Amino acid sequence: MSITMDLIPVIDSQIDALRQQAPKEVSARLRTIGVDFWDSVFEMQKGWDGIHYLLTGTTRETDGPLGYLKGGLVIGRGPQEDDVWAYMPRALYSHEVRAWWKALEPLTEEVLRARFDPAAFQEANLYGVGTDTPAEAFDCLMGVYNPFCAFVRQNADAGKGLILYML
Repeated sequence: MSITMDLIPVIDSQIDALRQQAPKEVSARLRTIGVDFWDSVFEMQKGWDGIHYLLTGTTRETDGPLGYLKGGLVIGRGPQEDDVWAYMPRALYSHEVRAWWKALEPLTEEVLRARFDPAAFQEANLYGVGTDTPAEAFDCLMGVYNPFCAFVRQNADAGKGLILYML
């Protein structure tokens, strides 16, 4: 089984409505939103963990906009179970997406490459990065990072929130 992440643009009122639903209803609704707006969904595939590490320097959840790939408001909250909790859908309201873009904007490929530590990157054992050398993995992640930044910017400019949904 692979764990991929989709980013689904929504308006803030959709997030509010999802927060009122039970976990099974949320999953069904997200599948519907994904089908209805599939051309607007950004598929991070397995790159989410590597991008999170490049942005934060850790594999763990962190506070602040650079940690949003593993953050946000958990929706469809049910009983907390450690093995499931991390994969619950999460939401970012439009103001959070704007803050995310402001944090991402100065982090160009050159900036990330300059602070990239190949040994630490390899030691982190990141999900979905594969067995490439750290330099090859970095280059592969940039193929996800650049369109990801453009997607966040587009939605920040449009005043949209995002649902981060792991499949």
